[in-house]
Amino acid sequence: PHLRALALCQLGLRETRQARATVSRLFALCGPDAELFRLQSRIELADGNRRAAMEAALAGLRRAPHAAANHVAVARCAAAARDWDAVETSVRQALALDPRHEEAL
Repeated sequence: PHLRALALCQLGLRETRQARATVSRLFALCGPDAELFRLQSRIELADGNRRAAMEAALAGLRRAPHAAANHVAVARCAAAARDWDAVETSVRQALALDPRHEEAL
């Protein structure tokens, strides 16, 4: 848990290289995890790597398709690409799973 918090802090400080290294360490320790893929996606978006961000978001979605947060991650990437139809679809899917999901509202 503390490494996840560290990666989030690094991301918040725009230290994306360090955040990416922390997430890589987490993947090595924990294996593939939907939450880590979401975090990786946010880091890639912060660096302007939309394709890598979407790939990470989709990997998280494949791991846990019933988690609203994973659909929101895909929506975030679609918004960065200005793919409004994909944003709407992903947000609707997130809200179908969790009608009170704050980011999807």
